Amino acid sequence: GKCLFTYTCQVNHLIEHTIRCFPHITNLACKAVLTAITDIRLAAVDDNTANVDGNAIASGPNRDLIALCRNTVRAIRSSSLRRSRFADLQRGELGNPILELLRDVDTRWSSTLLMLERFVELKQFIIKLISLYPELQRYKMTIEEWDRLDIYIKILRVPHAFQQMLSHEATPTLHGALPSFQKMINWWELYQHEFLAFEHIIEPGIMKLRDYIDEIKNVPAYTLAMGTCHYSVSYCFTCPLSCLASG
Repeated sequence: GKCLFTYTCQVNHLIEHTIRCFPHITNLACKAVLTAITDIRLAAVDDNTANVDGNAIASGPNRDLIALCRNTVRAIRSSSLRRSRFADLQRGELGNPILELLRDVDTRWSSTLLMLERFVELKQFIIKLISLYPELQRYKMTIEEWDRLDIYIKILRVPHAFQQMLSHEATPTLHGALPSFQKMINWWELYQHEFLAFEHIIEPGIMKLRDYIDEIKNVPAYTLAMGTCHYSVSYCFTCPLSCLASG
């Protein structure tokens, strides 16, 4: 009995003195959302492998758009002729500098957001290039699919915005973690109401954040940090996040 009591005390002591890593929790929440959208394992495939996901380029309303974007980027970048033509299309409209299409990697969840943002930014040139090559016609996206990409971007910008906000602090502080988690939940819940068809995609991210809030909310260090920093709640809940409103 004494040994069990001692072990329980040690476990409780360990839990109460464990401070969770904010970027890690944000990463898990975002990956939960990505897993509901796409097969994130495909991000680990290099550019030399063609058409890894056949479902991504199949016709139909349920094809994997993130995998489709990735395959399109891979198809354009794998050919020097296509890369050159893609650059010429941009140069004719925008001049220099020429923007490159980006590929996501499985070790950085934010790279998926960056890939989608650049993909949408270069939308007109992607559409033009696809129209020039018969073998690229299978990568053509409908208007509805482009609209769906815009919604994915809005959803993924939520964790990215908060992680960027905290990482830009001169001195990262513990008191901002819990309010930031709650603010992320608030934004995602707002998007659940705005984009009803995507509610099931956002929910896994919200549940992941709530699970971690339940685990860390009783850690004394968080309570002490928020109690001694009187501006913590107002700072995290009123800080302007213009990047979420854009797009």
